[in-house]
Amino acid sequence: DAVTAPMSPAVRAWGLGFMVKGRMGFPELCSPAAFGHPGATCCMVLVDPTYDVAFAFVSNLHLNTGYDAWHDRLMMITNVVMAGMTRG
Repeated sequence: DAVTAPMSPAVRAWGLGFMVKGRMGFPELCSPAAFGHPGATCCMVLVDPTYDVAFAFVSNLHLNTGYDAWHDRLMMITNVVMAGMTRG
């Protein structure tokens, strides 16, 4: 029942082990059905079943270099991939 119980907004962006598009700054070009997870080294795995896209990105920019640089780079790369894979 813990899986189906209502969640607070702070944890609503998490699925069973993956982040889902929600309040935690998921890339804007992803559909609401997208899920994935970033890593501290600016790696990312993302699946968007609406657009039939799945990708993994491996990097060596660590979160310790600063959250803003880490987050902005991850969002930019993910949005570039989504734009290239979904726009004709």
